[in-house]
Amino acid sequence: DTNALDTQYESTMMMKSTITMKQTLPVLALLLFVLSIVLAQDAEPVMEETTTRFDDVVSFVTGLYTSFRSLNTMVQFAACLMVFNILAGVTGLDGGKPGMKQMKVEECRSKNHPRVFFDISIGGKKAGRIVMELFETKVPMTAENFRALCTGEKGNGRSGKPRHYKGTKFFAISPGYLAQGGDTTNNDGSGGESIYGIKFEDEWTRGYIPHSEPYLLTSANSGPNKNASQFYLTLDKTPWLNEKNVVFGCVESGKDVVRAMEKVGSKEEGKTSEDVVIVDCGELPKKKNSKSKKKKN
Repeated sequence: DTNALDTQYESTMMMKSTITMKQTLPVLALLLFVLSIVLAQDAEPVMEETTTRFDDVVSFVTGLYTSFRSLNTMVQFAACLMVFNILAGVTGLDGGKPGMKQMKVEECRSKNHPRVFFDISIGGKKAGRIVMELFETKVPMTAENFRALCTGEKGNGRSGKPRHYKGTKFFAISPGYLAQGGDTTNNDGSGGESIYGIKFEDEWTRGYIPHSEPYLLTSANSGPNKNASQFYLTLDKTPWLNEKNVVFGCVESGKDVVRAMEKVGSKEEGKTSEDVVIVDCGELPKKKNSKSKKKKN
């Protein structure tokens, strides 16, 4: 379904443009804030002496303003910038959601997390294996969805198709941006099904993990709280996806395979010149402690 693929790709590209808006809004607000201070320097404050308490407040504000005017221009600008950043962070004007904690990728990693793998073919030829760590302690629901879709243990879904990534392809790969796959029903970007039903909610309980580096696994949704089986594999930093798509894992090995996949992608709607297929996938057994216990005689 070419139209469905084009629509899916265009929707992801539209999210990229939102980063420009997030950068522009704080700059405009800052300029307005600085301009208001400059204009205030020529204004005569109108004060009415009402109560002693009001006079004290006016005196404090006047003193603060006088101190501010005594500073040089660069220090004034730095002070305005600091105040603005504080206000932007509290209100969400900086593009974030007030009160949502940001978790660093390195802090999310653990040797105890599950590892899953994709065996990839490109153009019908074996390309290698990608091993991925899933951040189950940070986003357990999203990580479990991906893990079970790798093993295929949940069987067929409501669509009657296997809830399994085996045999599916990366239907869109945009170099320097994202590789998209995981459509378990239609295999073209128009479908997919989670292990919890058709869709499941975004997982922000513990905060969000930023799209701060390449080789991250993140949900590919059709809108807020509409996650299924599709996913992105980032090929670079993709900050415009922050707080829209849930990061749930990262590539641990096989980065050369990822880059080989990237080479057959294109900027034109992400269409691949050769099929990139997950020929096999599953979960790797956890490494056991090498220390052996001595038997008592």
